[in-house]
Amino acid sequence: GFLWPAAIQQSWYSRGLVMHVVGEKTYAASPILGPDGKPYLRNIERSANQGSLSAAYDDALRMPELADHFAGCNALSARAAASSAVRKHIREKVRHERYQNSYLSGMLQTAANYLIGTGPKLQMLMLGPNGKIDRKANREIEQDWMRWTKRIRLAEKLRTLVMAKKGDGESFAAMAYNPAVGEDTGIPLDLLTIECDQIEDLRIEAFNDRHGAGGIVFDEYENPVEYPVLEHHPGDNLWWINVYEKPQLVDRKFMCHLFRRDRPGQRRGVSEWLPAMPLFALYRRMTLATIGNIETAASLSAVLETEAENDTDGKTLSPWGEEDWFMSFPIARRMMMTLPTGAKLKQFLSAAPNSEYDSFTKALLREIARCTNMPFNIASGDSSSYNYASGRLDHQSFFLSNKVELTDIEYEVVERLFDRWIRIRAAKASGIAPEDIDVSLYTHQFVWDGLEHVDPQKEASAAQIRLASGTTTRGREYFKQGLDIDDMDERAAEELGFDTVKEYRQAIAANLFGTQNQALQKMQMAQGQQSQEQRPQVASGTRPGISAADMAFIEGFVNERIESLMELRS
Repeated sequence: GFLWPAAIQQSWYSRGLVMHVVGEKTYAASPILGPDGKPYLRNIERSANQGSLSAAYDDALRMPELADHFAGCNALSARAAASSAVRKHIREKVRHERYQNSYLSGMLQTAANYLIGTGPKLQMLMLGPNGKIDRKANREIEQDWMRWTKRIRLAEKLRTLVMAKKGDGESFAAMAYNPAVGEDTGIPLDLLTIECDQIEDLRIEAFNDRHGAGGIVFDEYENPVEYPVLEHHPGDNLWWINVYEKPQLVDRKFMCHLFRRDRPGQRRGVSEWLPAMPLFALYRRMTLATIGNIETAASLSAVLETEAENDTDGKTLSPWGEEDWFMSFPIARRMMMTLPTGAKLKQFLSAAPNSEYDSFTKALLREIARCTNMPFNIASGDSSSYNYASGRLDHQSFFLSNKVELTDIEYEVVERLFDRWIRIRAAKASGIAPEDIDVSLYTHQFVWDGLEHVDPQKEASAAQIRLASGTTTRGREYFKQGLDIDDMDERAAEELGFDTVKEYRQAIAANLFGTQNQALQKMQMAQGQQSQEQRPQVASGTRPGISAADMAFIEGFVNERIESLMELRS
C-alpha cells in the first residue's frame, strides 16, 4: 500500500504527519524514504465495503522523541514481569543503594518506625460467665502475651519485615518451635524472619515455574499452599547445595508473606523503591559534580596571565620556555615575589559552586519519596520550610497510607501469630488439642503506638470538645494514642487517691460536663440514695415569663438528660 504518486493535489499537516490528497484518496507520508529519497505514502482511507470503523486514541506517546523513553514497554503478565531473575536483579541494586545512600537508609528506618513503633499491644475484650468483660482473665492473657512478645523481640522483627518488604519487595516470617522460648514463657513458639532469597526452588527441574512464584505452590483457587525454604542462603558459600537438594516445604498456616500487590495475579513482590533508583543516581551525580566544582575552585590560588608571542613555528612561548605551560608552584606567605617578564598575577575568581544545588536536590527528594507516600519533611528530616497547616496537610496522606499498610501487617502476621499463640496457651490449660480450640471466644484488639501531636494543647481542646458533644469516647481517644483506657484509669485512680476506678471516672465526667450543669448536679445528688425508678423529677411549676407548656418541655428535657447521664455513669 505504499507508493509515491506523481500528482499531489493538496497537502496539510495533521497529528504529527504530512497528509496528501491524490485524486479521491488521502495518503499519510511515512518516515521511511524510498529509493528516490522521497517518503513512502500510505493510503489511510478504507473502502466502503469493508464495513468496519477505524479509530484510535490521539495520544502523544507516538511522538518520535519519546520512542527511546518507551522502548522498554512490554505486555508481560504480573507473574512473568516479576520473575525470579528480575526480582533478584532489582533487589541487589536496591540493597547496594541502601548501604551507600544515607537518605534511602534513613527513609527505610523511618517508615518502619512510623508503622511498627514499639510493637502491638494486646487488649483483651473477652466476656465472663456473667456476660460482662472478665477483666482479671483478660489481664492475665495480656501479661502473658507481653512477656512472650518481649522474649521473641516481636517489635524488632516486625520492623525488619517492614524494611525488607519495602526494600527487597517482600518479606517472609515462619512460625517455628523454639524450646528456649518455651522455657522462659511457657509457650515454645517463635517467629523466624527469612530473607526472600531463600524462598526459591533453585533445582534444575524447577526452572519451569508453572506457578510463577519462585517455587511457591498454589491450589486451583489461587491460595498459597506451600512455601519452599532453602537450607542455605544463595549468597552463602554453600549455595551450590541448593541446586541439588529439594528445599524444605513449609505449610501456609505457618508462613507469613508480606508484599505490595500492584497488579492482579501478582504472587511475588518487587521493591517499592524501584521507581526511585534512577533518581538516586541523579542525586549522586549532582552531588559529585558540585563537590568537584568546589574542590577545583579551592585548589587554585592565583593565575598568571602573559602576552607571550608566538615563535617562528607558530607555538606560543611561555615565560618559562616552550614546554612549561600549566606548571604550578607554591606561594610563600608574607613574601614578596617576582614574576617573569610580561606575566601578571591575578587571584582566581570562583563563582558560587552551584546555586541550583539546594533547590534541585530538594525537588529530587520530593519525587523520590513520593513513591512511598512519604512527605518531604519526613524523608529529608527538614521541616524548616513547613508551617503548621502545611505540615498537617502533607502528613494526612502519609498517615492514611501507614494505616492501610498496618492493617495488612496486622492481618497477615500479628493476628495469625496470636491465633497460634492462644491455641497453644489454651491447649496447655485445658488439655484440648490446639486445633480444637475455639479462638472466637478470645475477643481482642491490638493497640499500636499513637503519634504525638505537633500542638498538644490544640489536640487536647479538640478531644474535650468531641467528648462533650458525644462524638467520641475516652476509650477511643486513648486508643488513638496507643493506650489502654483500663490501664490508664487504674493507674490514675491509684495515683490520685480514689478508692475505685468508678469514682475516678465519675470525677472525670463531672469535670468534663462542668459543675454548673444542672442535670449532672442532680445525678450526683441522687447517687447512692435512690434507685433507678425513684430518681427525683424536676418539680413542675411556673416561673415569671415562662408558660406552662414551655415549663413542661424543659422538665421533660432535663429528666431525659438525667437518665442518659446516669447510664453513662454506670
